[in-house]
Amino acid sequence: IKGLVVMSSDLEALSKSMFDNKLPDMWAKVSYPSLKPLSSYIAELLERLSFFHSWLDNGQPLVYQMPYFFFVQAFMTGALQNYARKYTIPIDTIDFDFTFHLIEPTSRPEDGVVTAGLYLEGAAMSDHLILEESRPKVLFAPMTFVLLKPCKALELVEYSHYNCPVYR
Repeated sequence: IKGLVVMSSDLEALSKSMFDNKLPDMWAKVSYPSLKPLSSYIAELLERLSFFHSWLDNGQPLVYQMPYFFFVQAFMTGALQNYARKYTIPIDTIDFDFTFHLIEPTSRPEDGVVTAGLYLEGAAMSDHLILEESRPKVLFAPMTFVLLKPCKALELVEYSHYNCPVYR
């Protein structure tokens, strides 16, 4: 700070936040939610930007990183809309079915989207794609790849296990 610009209270708050490695309030108002310190926030922001830049330059990715989306519901609605348009059926008659995959796919699915980046809290996914107890001292475990497959709501597969909610 050389004194060439008059410091307003907003600029002073920004400067203090940066010095304390905290996300400045003026940035947080227009940003995705984050509790990370500023240095980690910037690193994640650069990863997000790289993901979307790659999408623009190279076309649709094989795997969509769910945490990178600011408004995940819009992305998921878009996937449903693509399916509804492809098969000319009303969007309100379709829903997501899903399958889990241990390995990253090498090709795009015919319908739906493959997602990654989710975590399980207090549980883990086994090598047999079954939920199991979390490992000792591990609170969050990475989730496997999840294929969100749109299908007619009447054709959804019924599972005889726990319906696990996904939180943002």
